Amino acid sequence: MGKKSILVIMPMLPYPLISGGHQALYNGMVAVHKEMEVSLSFVVDDEYNYLDALKDFVRELPDIKLFPYYQCKRIAEGAKRKRKVRPWYSKLFHAIFHRKRMKKIEKASFDKIAYWQYCTLPPGVGWIKHNQDIIDSNNFDFVQIEMPWLMSTVLGLSCKGKLVYVHHELGFVRRALEMRNTPKDDYYSWAWLRFADMNEIAILNKYDAIITLSSIDTKKLKEAGVVKPVYSSIAVVEPYSGKVENSHITRRLTFIGPDVHIPNYEGIRWFLENCWSLLKSVDPEYTLDVIGKWSEHNVKTFESKYPGVKFLGYVDNLSDALNGSIMIVPINIGSGIRMKILEASVRGVPFVSTSVGAEGLPVKDGVHCFIADTPEIFVQDILRLKDVSLQMQFVANSNQMVKEHFSLDALRANRLKIYSSIYKTSK
Repeated sequence: MGKKSILVIMPMLPYPLISGGHQALYNGMVAVHKEMEVSLSFVVDDEYNYLDALKDFVRELPDIKLFPYYQCKRIAEGAKRKRKVRPWYSKLFHAIFHRKRMKKIEKASFDKIAYWQYCTLPPGVGWIKHNQDIIDSNNFDFVQIEMPWLMSTVLGLSCKGKLVYVHHELGFVRRALEMRNTPKDDYYSWAWLRFADMNEIAILNKYDAIITLSSIDTKKLKEAGVVKPVYSSIAVVEPYSGKVENSHITRRLTFIGPDVHIPNYEGIRWFLENCWSLLKSVDPEYTLDVIGKWSEHNVKTFESKYPGVKFLGYVDNLSDALNGSIMIVPINIGSGIRMKILEASVRGVPFVSTSVGAEGLPVKDGVHCFIADTPEIFVQDILRLKDVSLQMQFVANSNQMVKEHFSLDALRANRLKIYSSIYKTSK
């Protein structure tokens, strides 16, 4: 028998590796591309950056067949036509309705609800047709969809192969965390929460199988009502050949992650609003470097308000940017695996995380890192890492943890075993 074939459907070309999400998508293909015939369908929303990244991606993985979907031109042309023909009374109605709706809920809550809608509503007909044409022209054993906002793509596809979804972040878990401070009598918000949760579980049950990135997420899906087979997979981080120890006192903090991923924005906002002034009052020499692409508005807002905070944007050499720092992972919403923790562990960078930030990883408070959920303890733990011997202990333990559980070979064996099991299971 020949190689099994798989079409992987993603929201973007996962290159360069500018975020944890990009790394998880990319490594999933790298792990199996030699044992399987891999094709990739993805959305192109920035042609200039796409063309630059495409050359590097093809150089790294020349055997993966690419099917780009050029969404940007269609969106621009469609929006232009819509503006021309939209009547004045339609604009007026929309403005009045929007103002009334915004009076009922705060903007932050509205933004969350808009994201929930985005992740559960069916995608556009152009995207569905693009992928259905690829499926009809090939004979894939597996069609695999990844990332929350593409989940409902399954509703428009028909194929003979197995339909698989890789769940990077459980929506109902993130939504519950996002709604912690919202009054139960806020009908608008809570109705949308229940509606989104119901749709997420129903859509997942349309797949032949679901793959998660941790055993905790697998358990949560089954408890939430997913009846289709759910398999636990892992994330992976590339081995690092450089020095894997911090052997000096450091007052430089780092954080990895773009603000387009809401948990990153909320995490930094929580840390700066609740921890930064407390930390600086004890030791004013501390600084914070945020690595990853952030909007100009957010950069100006935070840098002007909090002295000592800098946004570095995307960096070419992550190791150099992290060297000699302590990483913070103040994440309070979401699920899945935090690639930033694995990056810190493999590069010998000690870190302080919240419980949510460390969830799904085999790390223990006081063994691999510090885990803290209140501003006071979070700051206290940062200060405790002035102890060089403690830094080195954490670095050694967390680096060993990565080697044992998150290697590329481990991911390859895991995914191939999962695909074999799915293939043998009848629809």
